[in-house]
Amino acid sequence: MTQSNFTTTVNYQQLSAEERGSNESLNGLLREFIPKGISLENYDLTTIQAVQNARNHRLHKSLGYASAAQVFQDISYSVYASSAYVAFGLIGR
Repeated sequence: MTQSNFTTTVNYQQLSAEERGSNESLNGLLREFIPKGISLENYDLTTIQAVQNARNHRLHKSLGYASAAQVFQDISYSVYASSAYVAFGLIGR
């Protein structure tokens, strides 16, 4: 596992065809913005964040045509709302 100032990257051996396909799909989508063989060191933070934003807001069939950002927001809100019920003793009312 490697860690930089911005993110943690986990390198693993892909064991199934499903994992390889997902990984290759992501790589292909990233190539729309960053050509293969070009180091990320050649890009400033603003550009990398723009790529990240574009990727997070792309609609995915596997997510019911929602974006990853929307699914994350929905799950986060659901967890927050559930924890509020527990914290304030509102369960069972």
